[in-house]
Amino acid sequence: MKLKLFKQAPNFKLPSTNGDIFDISKIKKNIIIYFYPKDDTPGCTLEAKDFNKLNDIFNKKNTIVVGISKDTITSHLKFKKNTKLSLTYFQMKNY
Repeated sequence: MKLKLFKQAPNFKLPSTNGDIFDISKIKKNIIIYFYPKDDTPGCTLEAKDFNKLNDIFNKKNTIVVGISKDTITSHLKFKKNTKLSLTYFQMKNY
């Protein structure tokens, strides 16, 4: 599936680090979705920290930031704890 910038994302539901199922169709805010290959790698950690630093600015703009990778929710939770991230992460399955 080819996606375009600034266009509506297709509907999807994924397990999240918040302990629930994230349903994009229920979100009434702007969403920045970033995909990354693996938790706790140097490049992915820098990227996540940069998004985390800007989170207050995004919130003021009615925007949430979420990260998606193939890692498990357990791995994402460890990643969030180790790097003190407040963002939400999702486990991408079979995509």
